[in-house]
Amino acid sequence: LPGSFAGRMLWSSTHLLSNLFGHLYSFSKILVLFLVVDAHLFGVSAQCPADPIAVDNVPTSPSLVTSRPTVSFFPKNWLIDSNWWRPTISYSNDATGLVVTATLPTWYTTQWWLVPSSDLLFIRNQENFKYKLSFEISTLNKTNFKPAEIKIALIKGVMSPYSPTSTNSTYVYDIQPTTTNFTNWNSTWVPFEGTVSSKGNMASNIPLGALFRIAGTAGAPITISFRKLRIDILPTPITTPTLTTKNTEYVTLRKAPSSFDANPRTNCPHNQTGLKLWHDPTTWGGSIPEPTSTITLPSDTKVLITSCSLSSSVYEKIIVPAGSELIFNDAKINLNVKAMLINGALRIGSPTCRLFSPITITLYGAKNISNSIGPAMGSKGIGVTGSIDIHGKQYHYTWTRLAATVWPGDNQIFIQDTVNWEVGQQVVITTTNLKDEETQKNEVLTIRAISGKKIQFNETFQFVHYGGPEYQAEVGLLSRRIVIQGSDDSEASSFGGHIIVRGEGRLSGVKLFRMGQTNVLARYPFHFHMIGQAPTSYLKDSSIHHSYFRCISVHGTHQTSVLRNVAFDVRGHCYYLEEGVEENNTIAYNLAANVHTIYANAITAQPGVSVYTESDDLRLPADVAASGFYITNAFNRIYGNAASGGWAGFAFPNLAVPIGMSSNVPVNPELRPTLEFDGNSAHSSGFSSVGEGIPCIYMGGRLWTDSSSGLLKYDSGRQNRDPKTFNRFTNTKTFACQLGIMFWGSKLEVSKYESHDCVKAGRLFSSYLNDAFIVATTNNTAYMASSTRISNGFEFYDTDVKAIITNVQYKNFQPFPNAPLDPTKDNIIFTALTHSDVFKPQGIAAVRNITYINTPYSQRVRNYYRDTGSSRYFNMIDFDGSTVGRPGIPQIIGSYVNWWNFDNSCVYVDAWKAQYCNKGEREIASLAVVVPGFIEYNGGGQYGSETYANVDAGITSLFYLPAGVSQFNKTCKLTRTPQVTGVSKVGWHIWINQGAPRNMRVGMHQLTYGQWVLFATNYPAGTRFNISRSWKDYSQKQVLSQATSLEQVMAGNGEYYYFSAPHLYIKMVDKWMSGIPGEFWENQGARLYNVFAWRGFYNIDANCVSNSSGFCTIS
Repeated sequence: LPGSFAGRMLWSSTHLLSNLFGHLYSFSKILVLFLVVDAHLFGVSAQCPADPIAVDNVPTSPSLVTSRPTVSFFPKNWLIDSNWWRPTISYSNDATGLVVTATLPTWYTTQWWLVPSSDLLFIRNQENFKYKLSFEISTLNKTNFKPAEIKIALIKGVMSPYSPTSTNSTYVYDIQPTTTNFTNWNSTWVPFEGTVSSKGNMASNIPLGALFRIAGTAGAPITISFRKLRIDILPTPITTPTLTTKNTEYVTLRKAPSSFDANPRTNCPHNQTGLKLWHDPTTWGGSIPEPTSTITLPSDTKVLITSCSLSSSVYEKIIVPAGSELIFNDAKINLNVKAMLINGALRIGSPTCRLFSPITITLYGAKNISNSIGPAMGSKGIGVTGSIDIHGKQYHYTWTRLAATVWPGDNQIFIQDTVNWEVGQQVVITTTNLKDEETQKNEVLTIRAISGKKIQFNETFQFVHYGGPEYQAEVGLLSRRIVIQGSDDSEASSFGGHIIVRGEGRLSGVKLFRMGQTNVLARYPFHFHMIGQAPTSYLKDSSIHHSYFRCISVHGTHQTSVLRNVAFDVRGHCYYLEEGVEENNTIAYNLAANVHTIYANAITAQPGVSVYTESDDLRLPADVAASGFYITNAFNRIYGNAASGGWAGFAFPNLAVPIGMSSNVPVNPELRPTLEFDGNSAHSSGFSSVGEGIPCIYMGGRLWTDSSSGLLKYDSGRQNRDPKTFNRFTNTKTFACQLGIMFWGSKLEVSKYESHDCVKAGRLFSSYLNDAFIVATTNNTAYMASSTRISNGFEFYDTDVKAIITNVQYKNFQPFPNAPLDPTKDNIIFTALTHSDVFKPQGIAAVRNITYINTPYSQRVRNYYRDTGSSRYFNMIDFDGSTVGRPGIPQIIGSYVNWWNFDNSCVYVDAWKAQYCNKGEREIASLAVVVPGFIEYNGGGQYGSETYANVDAGITSLFYLPAGVSQFNKTCKLTRTPQVTGVSKVGWHIWINQGAPRNMRVGMHQLTYGQWVLFATNYPAGTRFNISRSWKDYSQKQVLSQATSLEQVMAGNGEYYYFSAPHLYIKMVDKWMSGIPGEFWENQGARLYNVFAWRGFYNIDANCVSNSSGFCTIS
């Protein structure tokens, strides 16, 4: 060892002997003697020289090329088309590859197309983008088959089928003759090729085809073959596009600080004194242990592994006892091992000494559930009860975003941040399409050259990755110099390596590859396991790539940090708070991409949701809804993260009690508020599904332990949470989502929100959306999987749950051509669920200060016009008139029925299927009119049957004083479900088809402080009444007195009734309302009142002569 005591002694000895003996022969024999003695005394092996001092050897980047390479395609599927008949195609192979053959009948047309049906092109909008089609033709009947002309064309999508006469600019982007003449037509195989240009156009899924015109009729069937079918995108100069310098247009997405962590290279464990060498027999008492044995480090010893310390064999097990340390030198080291148990310390660098050298630990072992590492630690991994420190070179940023869109055929990207990435490293560019798991448009490429914010790759791109001003694909670095990985055979059984930490864990700059063990509990790539308070533990600047089960689990652990990591291609929930007790952790600046569900894909639709139960095939039932970030307890700091793909990007499942090992901890996880959720983005989540769709950010579903079986169960659907204080999302961004944010429950405030290209930007229950920018379509819309998809700005629910929308800008909601009335088939901003007569709205929707950009008036509101209670009672309050166009004047927007045309200020908007009126002092009121056996809840089933509900039971009409009930032109259908919603401070006349009911109850579900409804219905003369107003449990009951006039009723406060046959009048007032804050929700100048179902009600008992149906006859 140069510089060691043994080396200095050897040099001195040999120098002295050389002078002493003076001839080579004697010297050589003594030298050998001293070499042997020195090796024995000092443990130095001539085959294990000292490692050189490590330096940061950054590969030199070659110069960036200035031209795109030729990109070639060899389509495997073709068709021949003449606009009215297609011959059968057969496929075979010869020495050159694919051969395509068809037989053209005698009567076949003299003009037809040869067109690929796969490997269609994405053409570019630059004049110098050129595309070449080449092939060879052969036929046994050259006499009858004489081409007069063959042309090559880029065909527009509007030409289908392919018409030989459609060669103008309506049908083709460009058409050019082939460069080959027909002088060699007698050859067995005749080559043809031609080149066309995109001519300033840009489009996807474009076929590059050949148009054949034959000289004369064939006269006989012709069998024709094609081979060497090839499409080339020809080289083009690389130009610098307009670059995007911001990652948002409206919100602030938090980024990691630009500075690197300090790395003074002090406290390097491998440089300390007193280390014992692994390969020194004296370290082990005279004999280096064999890899096949269980190797336990000596007590209270620090053992150093150098580049030549280890065998290439697979080590069975390495144990580091408490008080001992296993230390890696900063050198190229490969360790193959089945199990490591660290009760002491494993040190590969330190927080202030990040290593430069490539170090790989490969974990081996067949699939099993034994605990070969240690008690409850499983197999094929590293178990830590002491401490683990692994620190590789810091690459910063670990992920960034595109600064310009990437197109198919490109091999270069522009990114928003300067990075220190290196030639030869792998990079993932995420999808910017809908439904990542179904479209699969992420791409992994290898860096060929890098300069500043430009990166060129060895490969070319296959897909569009958007990088416009609205949003951009993420670009993540997958490579690290330190790698911990499962062995190559892990793939067959989805059984990779894992790391479980019960002590202190600090990892930075590490790649975890082929890690995790599918459906094996606690066997994740990295796992903080039941540590408790862990403020010094962290995982940062690392990558998790191709994981079989999760990314990182924080389990029964608090105050730890997960920072600046990149995860790609992961099964099950990725960044994972395991049991619902984990709090005060920081999860920041991480990227999760391409996350896969396990066992099945859940849905959120109601009904139709399945309850999944824990099994060997689904260890955590919630993995049917696997997300990038799985947050069982919101009381954590979660900021600056990005989620691409997954069932959802961020999931907040409801847990009433913790699960697993934490089940006895006295906390209700779902009631814990967000400590911080700021500056996060999510996109491309979800699957094709029915009902509400799958959101990019989801606060819903429920996970629980079944009390009888002890197994976990998960319901992905409507499961509400109602915390004591508001959960808050700030500076949140979604794009390319089916549903941006979805929340079941109460008390979520989304403030500073940005959304682009989402089918629905959000649906929030009893929540606020404030200060937002929502864009229906962008420059990327045309290149998404569903370029014809529509967008809704916000969908209000159909009953009970409130939403207040304030200070929001909506942009680019343009009408969809020939769209039906259904707002989900058009770009409409404000819509509501209107499918039901069982579930009907109260006053639950309010907006204020809404701005409309590049959006026609017709697209602002749409009530789905249909014969349901939820459509007839559709309503919302425009608190400042900004939506209807009456600035500063509050408006009530009501449905299409005249019931909502309550004064002469009302204007009907046919495109909205709704009308708006000056609100004045009125509010939305909702009464539940129950007639036992005829109009009632739960008719036809537990929640009510739609068939039962939507039956004509009568009519409601507005009337005004002093006109009484004479004005019947403002009416609405009354059905067999009780709820009636309208405006207050006016008369409501109820006509029931069956006659006058002997008993009727009217629940004041939403009748706010200071408001009233003059309720009227018909009874025959001579009817006697017993009418009372009661609290829900009858503990407070007030019997109404009969008034002598309608004026006396109106002067009262709901304590009188007046009967003047055939009309009974009651001024209904909810005496239990007092105007206190608990009775309403208010935000940013908009207010909605709470719904108090059956808290207070009127009961009407009538003594009258009944007809055969049990009702009193009325005229």
